[in-house]
Amino acid sequence: MKNTDFKNILSNWISQISNEEDLDENIKALNFGIFESENGYTVYLIGSNEYDIDDDEWACNEDFVPKQKYLTFNEGQTIRLNWEDFEELICRTLKSIINSEKVDEYSILNVDNITTGFDDGDLIKIK
Repeated sequence: MKNTDFKNILSNWISQISNEEDLDENIKALNFGIFESENGYTVYLIGSNEYDIDDDEWACNEDFVPKQKYLTFNEGQTIRLNWEDFEELICRTLKSIINSEKVDEYSILNVDNITTGFDDGDLIKIK
């Protein structure tokens, strides 16, 4: 899968959530969690009223859970990516979306803290 295709899929998902959901003003952080399944990789989104840069446990709080919580990339889309490459691709793509001129179209990204990472690893701060 080309990086542009990947970015389009991820940004369309974020845009859909932004159009369908209202983010409570108490949400301090978003986490784009990642896990691997039999069929590929899945990214999910949660928001938390808490954030602690020194303790990733805040990401277990699900104070914001969108209806379209999950985005699955099947094995055919990610066959050449090991978990580290996939995580790096998510990081780069999220940074690109956040730093794009169109960031205002993604209202849910209007929080102070955004992280990503695999469920069984450390979170990576994106914003």
